[in-house]
Amino acid sequence: FDVLVNNWINFRFSDASTDLYSRVPMIEINDQGDVVRVRFNNRSIAPLKLPAEVIPLYYKAYRRFASILEDTAMQIVFKMSPGDLALFDNTRVMHARTAIASEGKRHLQGAYADLDGLYSRLNVLRRKLITNDY
Repeated sequence: FDVLVNNWINFRFSDASTDLYSRVPMIEINDQGDVVRVRFNNRSIAPLKLPAEVIPLYYKAYRRFASILEDTAMQIVFKMSPGDLALFDNTRVMHARTAIASEGKRHLQGAYADLDGLYSRLNVLRRKLITNDY
C-alpha cells in the first residue's frame, strides 16, 4: 500500500485526437490517511520513472493490488439491459466490462464530466440555498 501511495507514476493515453498525461500516485490519500482516489489502468500506465531500487518493489505491490482487484469476492457483477445507465466517479469506483458473447452486439456510449465543474455548481447552489437567493 505504502509503495503505491508514495511513488508517483506516469499515465499516458494518446491517439489522433487525444493526448492525456498525468503523473500521480496509483493510490491517493488525504491528510487523514483516507483513500480519495485510485488510478489503476493497465492500458495507460507509462514506463515507470522511479529509482532503480524502487521498481521491483513497485511491481510487486502493483501485482498484489491487481490480484486483489481480480478476486471475485471483491467484485459486483451485473448485466445491463438496453437503456440502462451506469454513472460513477471514475477515480473512486473500480470498473470494467466483461467479454461479450460471440453472437452478441454491444453499443456503449461513454461520457466524462469534470468534477471541478460539478463541485463549483454544488457550491453555488448551496450558497443560494443558505441565502435563499434563488
